[in-house]
Amino acid sequence: MRQRLIAARKEAWRQELRRELEAQGAIGAAAQSVSSSATSALTWHLDQEVFDAAVLVA
Repeated sequence: MRQRLIAARKEAWRQELRRELEAQGAIGAAAQSVSSSATSALTWHLDQEVFDAAVLVA
């Protein structure tokens, strides 16, 4: 019983971690795309995380 509970929690954690890593990957990809564009692409219309990541990449 206890082992199943632990296994279920580990699986839930893995799924949460996977979603978080996918989200971070998407932010990185968007930042890479923006940083390879003209500097006029860096506007306040960008998501804060993408803007910050793009500036760090550039």
